[in-house]
Amino acid sequence: MENFFVIVSAFFYLSIMTASFIFLNRQDDQNPRRFRVVVLLYVFTILGIILDTLYRLDYGGLLNLPSYAFAGVITAAYACLPVVWGLWYLYISHTSCLKEIPRAYNIVVAATLLLNLALSLISLIPGTNIYFTIVDGVYARGKLFFVQTIISLLFLALPICVYTRFFKTFWKSERFTFLLIITTPILALVGHLLNNFIPFMVMNNVFNYMILAMNVQYIHASTDFLTGLANRQSLSNHLHSRMTGTEKMSSFSIIMFDLDNFKMINDTLGHDVGDDALRQFARFLRHHCDNVDFVARFGGDEFIIVLDSMSPAELKKRVAVIREQFSEYEGNKVGNFKLVFSAGYFIHNKDLKISTGELIRIIDERMFRDKRKRSNGKTN
Repeated sequence: MENFFVIVSAFFYLSIMTASFIFLNRQDDQNPRRFRVVVLLYVFTILGIILDTLYRLDYGGLLNLPSYAFAGVITAAYACLPVVWGLWYLYISHTSCLKEIPRAYNIVVAATLLLNLALSLISLIPGTNIYFTIVDGVYARGKLFFVQTIISLLFLALPICVYTRFFKTFWKSERFTFLLIITTPILALVGHLLNNFIPFMVMNNVFNYMILAMNVQYIHASTDFLTGLANRQSLSNHLHSRMTGTEKMSSFSIIMFDLDNFKMINDTLGHDVGDDALRQFARFLRHHCDNVDFVARFGGDEFIIVLDSMSPAELKKRVAVIREQFSEYEGNKVGNFKLVFSAGYFIHNKDLKISTGELIRIIDERMFRDKRKRSNGKTN
Protein backbone atom coordinates (compact mmCIF):
# COMPACT_ATOMS: atom_id res chain seq x y z
CA MET A 1 0.00 0.00 0.00
CA GLU A 2 2.87 2.32 0.82
CA ASN A 3 4.51 1.69 -2.56
CA PHE A 4 1.19 2.37 -4.31
CA PHE A 5 0.95 5.73 -2.53
CA VAL A 6 4.54 6.58 -3.56
CA ILE A 7 3.78 5.82 -7.24
CA VAL A 8 0.51 7.76 -7.23
CA SER A 9 2.22 10.73 -5.54
CA ALA A 10 4.99 10.69 -8.15
CA PHE A 11 2.50 10.75 -11.04
CA PHE A 12 0.62 13.55 -9.29
CA TYR A 13 3.80 15.64 -8.90
CA LEU A 14 4.85 14.95 -12.50
CA SER A 15 1.40 15.94 -13.77
CA ILE A 16 1.45 19.26 -11.89
CA MET A 17 4.98 20.04 -13.07
CA THR A 18 4.24 19.18 -16.70
CA ALA A 19 0.98 21.14 -16.77
CA SER A 20 2.71 24.16 -15.19
CA PHE A 21 5.62 23.94 -17.63
CA ILE A 22 3.34 23.68 -20.67
CA PHE A 23 1.52 26.82 -19.53
CA LEU A 24 4.77 28.71 -18.86
CA ASN A 25 6.16 27.59 -22.22
CA ARG A 26 3.15 29.11 -24.01
CA GLN A 27 3.75 32.50 -22.46
CA ASP A 28 5.92 34.87 -24.48
CA ASP A 29 8.49 35.75 -21.82
CA GLN A 30 10.33 38.94 -22.83
CA ASN A 31 13.32 37.81 -20.76
CA PRO A 32 15.03 34.80 -22.44
CA ARG A 33 17.46 34.30 -19.55
CA ARG A 34 14.56 34.00 -17.14
CA PHE A 35 12.81 31.46 -19.36
CA ARG A 36 15.98 29.35 -19.51
CA VAL A 37 15.85 29.25 -15.72
CA VAL A 38 12.20 28.13 -15.92
CA VAL A 39 13.28 25.22 -18.14
CA LEU A 40 16.12 24.26 -15.78
CA LEU A 41 13.79 24.45 -12.78
CA TYR A 42 11.47 22.02 -14.53
CA VAL A 43 14.30 19.61 -15.41
CA PHE A 44 15.87 19.52 -11.94
CA THR A 45 12.53 19.32 -10.13
CA ILE A 46 11.50 16.37 -12.34
CA LEU A 47 14.89 14.77 -11.66
CA GLY A 48 14.32 15.26 -7.93
CA ILE A 49 10.90 13.58 -8.16
CA ILE A 50 12.36 10.59 -10.01
CA LEU A 51 15.28 10.16 -7.59
CA ASP A 52 13.02 10.47 -4.54
CA THR A 53 10.57 7.94 -6.00
CA LEU A 54 13.33 5.44 -6.76
CA TYR A 55 14.69 5.78 -3.23
CA ARG A 56 11.29 5.24 -1.61
CA LEU A 57 10.34 2.31 -3.83
CA ASP A 58 13.67 0.65 -3.07
CA TYR A 59 13.19 1.30 0.64
CA GLY A 60 9.70 -0.19 0.36
CA GLY A 61 11.14 -3.35 -1.19
CA LEU A 62 9.47 -2.98 -4.59
CA LEU A 63 12.59 -2.31 -6.68
CA ASN A 64 15.56 -3.88 -4.87
CA LEU A 65 18.05 -1.82 -6.85
CA PRO A 66 21.62 -3.11 -7.21
CA SER A 67 23.93 -1.54 -4.64
CA TYR A 68 25.71 0.62 -7.24
CA ALA A 69 22.39 1.91 -8.63
CA PHE A 70 21.08 2.70 -5.15
CA ALA A 71 24.32 4.53 -4.33
CA GLY A 72 23.98 6.48 -7.57
CA VAL A 73 20.45 7.56 -6.67
CA ILE A 74 21.57 8.82 -3.25
CA THR A 75 24.60 10.63 -4.70
CA ALA A 76 22.57 12.33 -7.43
CA ALA A 77 19.96 13.41 -4.87
CA TYR A 78 22.60 15.07 -2.68
CA ALA A 79 24.32 16.68 -5.66
CA CYS A 80 21.06 18.14 -7.03
CA LEU A 81 19.45 19.29 -3.78
CA PRO A 82 20.87 22.88 -3.68
CA VAL A 83 20.57 23.38 -7.46
CA VAL A 84 16.84 24.15 -7.45
CA TRP A 85 17.29 26.85 -4.82
CA GLY A 86 20.18 28.31 -6.77
CA LEU A 87 17.91 28.45 -9.82
CA TRP A 88 15.26 30.32 -7.83
CA TYR A 89 17.95 32.85 -6.96
CA LEU A 90 18.61 33.30 -10.69
CA TYR A 91 14.90 33.59 -11.51
CA ILE A 92 14.24 36.28 -8.90
CA SER A 93 17.40 38.13 -9.97
CA HIS A 94 16.34 38.15 -13.63
CA THR A 95 12.87 39.41 -12.62
CA SER A 96 14.29 42.28 -10.57
CA CYS A 97 15.88 45.40 -12.05
CA LEU A 98 19.29 43.80 -11.55
CA LYS A 99 20.83 44.13 -15.01
CA GLU A 100 23.69 41.74 -14.42
CA ILE A 101 24.19 39.33 -11.54
CA PRO A 102 27.42 40.38 -9.76
CA ARG A 103 30.36 38.22 -10.76
CA ALA A 104 31.19 37.56 -7.11
CA TYR A 105 27.76 35.99 -6.64
CA ASN A 106 28.27 33.75 -9.66
CA ILE A 107 31.67 32.63 -8.37
CA VAL A 108 30.23 31.80 -4.94
CA VAL A 109 27.34 29.85 -6.50
CA ALA A 110 29.59 27.89 -8.89
CA ALA A 111 32.22 27.13 -6.24
CA THR A 112 29.60 25.98 -3.74
CA LEU A 113 27.90 23.71 -6.28
CA LEU A 114 31.24 22.16 -7.21
CA LEU A 115 32.07 21.65 -3.53
CA ASN A 116 28.72 20.00 -2.95
CA LEU A 117 29.19 17.76 -5.99
CA ALA A 118 32.68 16.78 -4.86
CA LEU A 119 31.53 15.91 -1.33
CA SER A 120 28.62 13.91 -2.76
CA LEU A 121 30.98 11.86 -4.96
CA ILE A 122 33.55 11.38 -2.21
CA SER A 123 30.78 10.05 0.03
CA LEU A 124 30.56 7.08 -2.34
CA ILE A 125 33.97 5.89 -1.17
CA PRO A 126 33.48 3.34 1.63
CA GLY A 127 34.56 4.61 5.02
CA THR A 128 34.54 8.34 4.18
CA ASN A 129 31.20 8.85 5.94
CA ILE A 130 30.81 12.47 4.75
CA TYR A 131 27.28 13.18 3.51
CA PHE A 132 26.07 9.61 3.80
CA THR A 133 27.13 6.04 4.23
CA ILE A 134 25.69 2.91 2.61
CA VAL A 135 26.37 -0.40 4.33
CA ASP A 136 24.79 -3.59 2.95
CA GLY A 137 22.35 -1.50 0.94
CA VAL A 138 21.22 0.50 3.97
CA TYR A 139 21.48 4.29 3.76
CA ALA A 140 22.39 6.48 6.75
CA ARG A 141 23.40 10.11 7.10
CA GLY A 142 27.13 10.78 7.44
CA LYS A 143 29.08 12.69 10.08
CA LEU A 144 29.39 15.77 7.86
CA PHE A 145 25.77 15.80 6.76
CA PHE A 146 25.46 19.23 8.38
CA VAL A 147 27.80 20.65 5.70
CA GLN A 148 25.12 20.25 3.07
CA THR A 149 22.62 21.87 5.42
CA ILE A 150 24.94 24.89 5.57
CA ILE A 151 25.25 24.89 1.76
CA SER A 152 21.47 24.69 1.46
CA LEU A 153 21.07 27.65 3.83
CA LEU A 154 23.54 29.63 1.74
CA PHE A 155 21.48 29.01 -1.39
CA LEU A 156 18.35 30.00 0.51
CA ALA A 157 20.02 33.23 1.64
CA LEU A 158 20.89 34.38 -1.90
CA PRO A 159 17.29 34.84 -3.19
CA ILE A 160 16.34 36.42 0.15
CA CYS A 161 19.07 39.05 -0.37
CA VAL A 162 17.83 39.84 -3.90
CA TYR A 163 14.20 39.91 -2.74
CA THR A 164 14.81 42.37 0.09
CA ARG A 165 17.08 44.61 -1.99
CA PHE A 166 14.71 44.93 -4.97
CA PHE A 167 11.40 44.46 -3.12
CA LYS A 168 9.86 47.67 -4.49
CA THR A 169 10.59 46.76 -8.11
CA PHE A 170 8.38 43.65 -8.05
CA TRP A 171 4.66 43.59 -8.79
CA LYS A 172 2.53 43.11 -5.68
CA SER A 173 1.58 39.60 -6.82
CA GLU A 174 5.28 38.86 -7.43
CA ARG A 175 6.11 40.03 -3.92
CA PHE A 176 3.75 37.48 -2.38
CA THR A 177 4.78 34.70 -4.78
CA PHE A 178 8.49 35.25 -4.22
CA LEU A 179 7.94 35.50 -0.47
CA LEU A 180 6.48 31.99 -0.56
CA ILE A 181 9.26 30.75 -2.83
CA ILE A 182 12.04 31.96 -0.51
CA THR A 183 10.44 31.07 2.84
CA THR A 184 8.67 27.74 2.34
CA PRO A 185 11.96 25.94 1.50
CA ILE A 186 13.16 26.79 5.01
CA LEU A 187 10.18 24.89 6.45
CA ALA A 188 10.78 22.06 3.98
CA LEU A 189 14.45 21.88 4.99
CA VAL A 190 13.52 21.68 8.68
CA GLY A 191 11.01 18.93 7.88
CA HIS A 192 13.65 17.11 5.82
CA LEU A 193 16.11 17.22 8.71
CA LEU A 194 13.54 15.93 11.19
CA ASN A 195 11.97 13.24 9.01
CA ASN A 196 13.74 11.97 5.91
CA PHE A 197 10.89 9.64 4.94
CA ILE A 198 8.41 12.38 4.03
CA PRO A 199 9.35 14.09 0.72
CA PHE A 200 9.16 17.66 2.05
CA MET A 201 11.72 18.94 -0.46
CA VAL A 202 9.96 17.44 -3.47
CA MET A 203 6.57 18.72 -2.35
CA ASN A 204 7.97 22.19 -1.80
CA ASN A 205 9.68 22.35 -5.21
CA VAL A 206 6.48 21.26 -6.97
CA PHE A 207 4.41 23.74 -4.95
CA ASN A 208 6.73 26.64 -5.78
CA TYR A 209 6.71 25.83 -9.51
CA MET A 210 2.92 25.65 -9.49
CA ILE A 211 2.44 29.01 -7.76
CA LEU A 212 4.96 30.52 -10.20
CA ALA A 213 2.75 29.40 -13.10
CA MET A 214 -0.36 30.78 -11.36
CA ASN A 215 1.36 34.12 -10.76
CA VAL A 216 2.55 34.35 -14.38
CA GLN A 217 -1.02 33.68 -15.52
CA TYR A 218 -2.30 36.52 -13.34
CA ILE A 219 0.42 38.91 -14.50
CA HIS A 220 -0.17 38.17 -18.19
CA ALA A 221 -3.88 38.91 -17.79
CA SER A 222 -3.18 42.28 -16.18
CA THR A 223 0.03 43.31 -17.95
CA ASP A 224 0.83 45.24 -21.10
CA PHE A 225 2.62 42.82 -23.41
CA LEU A 226 5.16 45.26 -24.82
CA THR A 227 6.37 47.06 -21.68
CA GLY A 228 5.60 44.61 -18.88
CA LEU A 229 3.72 47.34 -16.99
CA ALA A 230 0.14 47.07 -15.81
CA ASN A 231 -2.35 47.43 -18.66
CA ARG A 232 -5.29 49.81 -18.99
CA GLN A 233 -7.84 47.43 -17.45
CA SER A 234 -5.59 46.78 -14.48
CA LEU A 235 -5.14 50.55 -14.02
CA SER A 236 -8.90 51.08 -14.13
CA ASN A 237 -9.42 48.39 -11.48
CA HIS A 238 -6.71 49.89 -9.27
CA LEU A 239 -8.09 53.43 -9.50
CA HIS A 240 -11.64 52.21 -8.82
CA SER A 241 -10.53 50.33 -5.69
CA ARG A 242 -8.68 53.37 -4.40
CA MET A 243 -11.41 55.89 -5.23
CA THR A 244 -14.08 53.80 -3.52
CA GLY A 245 -11.91 52.77 -0.57
CA THR A 246 -11.27 54.37 2.81
CA GLU A 247 -10.46 58.05 3.14
CA LYS A 248 -6.74 57.30 3.31
CA MET A 249 -6.86 55.01 0.26
CA SER A 250 -8.93 57.44 -1.80
CA SER A 251 -6.43 60.26 -1.25
CA PHE A 252 -3.69 59.91 -3.82
CA SER A 253 -1.72 61.69 -6.52
CA ILE A 254 -1.71 60.67 -10.16
CA ILE A 255 0.58 61.66 -13.04
CA MET A 256 0.14 61.01 -16.76
CA PHE A 257 3.19 61.07 -19.05
CA ASP A 258 3.25 61.36 -22.84
CA LEU A 259 6.45 60.93 -24.85
CA ASP A 260 7.05 63.95 -27.07
CA ASN A 261 7.80 63.44 -30.78
CA PHE A 262 7.07 59.72 -30.48
CA LYS A 263 5.35 59.67 -33.88
CA MET A 264 8.46 61.18 -35.42
CA ILE A 265 10.59 58.40 -33.88
CA ASN A 266 8.28 55.76 -35.36
CA ASP A 267 8.20 57.43 -38.79
CA THR A 268 11.95 58.07 -38.90
CA LEU A 269 13.51 55.04 -37.22
CA GLY A 270 10.73 52.48 -37.50
CA HIS A 271 8.30 50.84 -35.11
CA ASP A 272 10.88 48.47 -33.62
CA VAL A 273 12.89 51.45 -32.37
CA GLY A 274 9.67 53.07 -31.19
CA ASP A 275 8.82 49.94 -29.22
CA ASP A 276 12.28 50.04 -27.67
CA ALA A 277 11.68 53.65 -26.62
CA LEU A 278 8.46 52.62 -24.89
CA ARG A 279 10.23 49.79 -23.09
CA GLN A 280 13.02 52.09 -21.94
CA PHE A 281 10.59 54.63 -20.52
CA ALA A 282 8.59 51.85 -18.84
CA ARG A 283 11.77 50.50 -17.28
CA PHE A 284 12.62 53.96 -15.98
CA LEU A 285 9.18 54.43 -14.39
CA ARG A 286 9.20 50.99 -12.81
CA HIS A 287 12.74 50.87 -11.47
CA HIS A 288 13.87 54.46 -10.97
CA CYS A 289 10.86 56.31 -9.56
CA ASP A 290 10.77 56.00 -5.78
CA ASN A 291 7.66 55.48 -3.65
CA VAL A 292 5.34 54.79 -6.58
CA ASP A 293 2.21 52.80 -5.74
CA PHE A 294 1.24 51.78 -9.28
CA VAL A 295 2.69 52.07 -12.79
CA ALA A 296 0.72 51.44 -15.98
CA ARG A 297 0.84 51.95 -19.71
CA PHE A 298 -2.41 53.73 -20.52
CA GLY A 299 -2.08 53.30 -24.27
CA GLY A 300 0.18 54.34 -27.14
CA ASP A 301 2.95 56.47 -25.66
CA GLU A 302 0.96 57.45 -22.56
CA PHE A 303 1.86 56.19 -19.09
CA ILE A 304 0.36 56.73 -15.65
CA ILE A 305 1.78 56.43 -12.16
CA VAL A 306 -0.16 56.57 -8.90
CA LEU A 307 1.50 57.91 -5.75
CA ASP A 308 0.54 58.76 -2.20
CA SER A 309 -1.29 62.03 -1.66
CA MET A 310 0.79 65.21 -1.46
CA SER A 311 0.31 68.94 -1.73
CA PRO A 312 0.11 70.63 -5.17
CA ALA A 313 3.54 72.17 -4.64
CA GLU A 314 5.04 68.82 -3.66
CA LEU A 315 3.48 67.10 -6.65
CA LYS A 316 4.75 69.78 -9.04
CA LYS A 317 8.23 69.39 -7.56
CA ARG A 318 7.97 65.61 -7.87
CA VAL A 319 7.22 65.91 -11.60
CA ALA A 320 10.24 68.21 -11.98
CA VAL A 321 12.45 65.69 -10.16
CA ILE A 322 11.23 62.82 -12.37
CA ARG A 323 11.91 64.94 -15.46
CA GLU A 324 15.44 65.68 -14.25
CA GLN A 325 16.08 62.02 -13.38
CA PHE A 326 14.91 60.92 -16.82
CA SER A 327 17.13 63.48 -18.54
CA GLU A 328 20.10 61.78 -16.85
CA TYR A 329 18.81 58.23 -17.41
CA GLU A 330 21.13 56.19 -19.62
CA GLY A 331 18.21 54.73 -21.59
CA ASN A 332 16.65 58.05 -22.64
CA LYS A 333 18.11 58.00 -26.15
CA VAL A 334 17.02 56.06 -29.23
CA GLY A 335 18.96 56.69 -32.42
CA ASN A 336 19.49 60.44 -32.73
CA PHE A 337 16.48 61.23 -30.57
CA LYS A 338 16.58 62.07 -26.89
CA LEU A 339 13.37 61.04 -25.16
CA VAL A 340 11.45 63.74 -23.31
CA PHE A 341 7.91 63.81 -21.99
CA SER A 342 4.99 66.06 -21.15
CA ALA A 343 3.08 65.47 -17.92
CA GLY A 344 -0.30 66.20 -16.39
CA TYR A 345 -1.02 65.60 -12.73
CA PHE A 346 -3.88 65.73 -10.26
CA ILE A 347 -4.63 65.13 -6.56
CA HIS A 348 -7.68 63.03 -5.73
CA ASN A 349 -9.46 62.91 -2.38
CA LYS A 350 -12.61 61.38 -0.90
CA ASP A 351 -14.65 64.57 -1.29
CA LEU A 352 -14.40 64.51 -5.06
CA LYS A 353 -17.37 62.76 -6.65
CA ILE A 354 -15.88 61.83 -10.01
CA SER A 355 -15.56 58.59 -11.93
CA THR A 356 -12.31 56.97 -13.06
CA GLY A 357 -13.11 58.11 -16.60
CA GLU A 358 -13.47 61.72 -15.47
CA LEU A 359 -10.22 61.48 -13.51
CA ILE A 360 -8.38 60.26 -16.61
CA ARG A 361 -9.93 63.02 -18.71
CA ILE A 362 -8.70 65.68 -16.24
CA ILE A 363 -5.07 64.52 -16.20
CA ASP A 364 -5.18 63.95 -19.96
CA GLU A 365 -6.24 67.59 -20.52
CA ARG A 366 -3.54 68.82 -18.14
CA MET A 367 -0.94 66.71 -19.89
CA PHE A 368 -1.83 68.19 -23.30
CA ARG A 369 -1.76 71.67 -21.75
CA ASP A 370 1.81 70.97 -20.64
CA LYS A 371 2.66 69.64 -24.11
CA ARG A 372 1.45 72.87 -25.73
CA LYS A 373 3.51 74.93 -23.27
CA ARG A 374 6.60 72.88 -23.98
CA SER A 375 6.13 73.11 -27.75
CA ASN A 376 5.97 76.91 -27.34
CA GLY A 377 9.29 76.90 -25.47
CA LYS A 378 7.80 77.26 -21.98
CA THR A 379 8.09 75.05 -18.91
CA ASN A 380 5.43 74.20 -16.37
